[in-house]
Amino acid sequence: MTINRKTLSRYMNLLTDFAFKRIFGTEENKHLLITFLTLLFAPEIRIRDVSFKTKEVLPHHQKRRKVVYDVYCTTEEGRHIIVEMQQSRQVYFMNRALIYTAMGMIHQAKRGKWNYRTEPVYGVFLTNFSLPDNEPRLVTRAGITDLENGKLLTSAQKWFFVDLSMMERSSLEECKNDLERWIYCVKNMNKFEEVPVGYDTLRPLFEASETASLSEEDVVAYSQSEQRFYDEEVAREEYGDEREAKGRKEGLQEGRKEGLQEGRKEGQKEERLNIARKLKDAGMALKDIISFTGLSSDVVASL
Repeated sequence: MTINRKTLSRYMNLLTDFAFKRIFGTEENKHLLITFLTLLFAPEIRIRDVSFKTKEVLPHHQKRRKVVYDVYCTTEEGRHIIVEMQQSRQVYFMNRALIYTAMGMIHQAKRGKWNYRTEPVYGVFLTNFSLPDNEPRLVTRAGITDLENGKLLTSAQKWFFVDLSMMERSSLEECKNDLERWIYCVKNMNKFEEVPVGYDTLRPLFEASETASLSEEDVVAYSQSEQRFYDEEVAREEYGDEREAKGRKEGLQEGRKEGLQEGRKEGQKEERLNIARKLKDAGMALKDIISFTGLSSDVVASL
C-alpha cells in the first residue's frame, strides 16, 4: 500500500492513536513527554528522566481482563505514570481512571512479608470531553482527600485530567502560559503550516510531528490511524454525546414509570447493538467500538 505524501498535512494530527503514541511513548521522543509532564505537574514535581515500561498489564487471575495503556513509564524517583488519550465520552470514565492507577499499585505488591509501601502512581488523561458531575475546566488535578478539611490523605495516587474540549484559545498568542501552549499545539498541530515565530521552545514538538520524517511504513500506519480518527469523529457526531445525554434523561424519566423499565433497557441495548454494527461496518477497531458502546468484546465480535 502506497500513500501520496502530498495528501498529508505538514504536521501529524496528534489526537490520532499513532501520532500520540509516537510523540509521547517512544524513546526517541521521551524528552517531549518529560517536558509536558513537568509543565503539568509543576510546581510539585520536575521530571528529569523517564523509563518506559510494558504497556500491557496482565491480571493476577487468568479470568480477569488485562489493561493496555497508551503510555506507561516510571521516573528516576520511582513514580509510575500512566498517560492515556480518550476521544469518546464514557459514562464511567472516572471508574476507568481509578482502575488504571489501581492496577499500577497492585502490580507493585510483594509476596510474603510486606508493609504495603508502594511508589506513587499518577494517571494523566487527555480527553475530548468534560468529566461528568464536575466543573468543566482545561486541567483538573485530583487526589485522595479528607472530606471534612480537604487535606490530602496520601500521595499514593493522583489523577490529572486535560480536557481538550475546554481549550478555546483561537491562537498561541492567546495562551497564558507554557502548559496552555502545549495543550493548544497537541489539539491543533495538524493545522499549522510552520513553526510559529517566537516560540522556539515548541520547536522540538513541531520537528517530531513532521510527516516528512516518517518512513514509508509509518506513513501508511499514520494514514490508517488518521482515517480511523475521522471515522470515529463522524460516529460521535451522529450517535454521540447529545444522543447519549438525551437517552440517559429519557431513561431516567421512563424508569420512574413502573412496568416500562425493562422495555427501556431492551430498547437502549438494541440501539447500542445497531450503533456497534454500523461502526464495525465502517472499519472501526474492536476495542474502540467496545469503548464507545459499552458492549462486551464477545457481543461486538459476534455482530
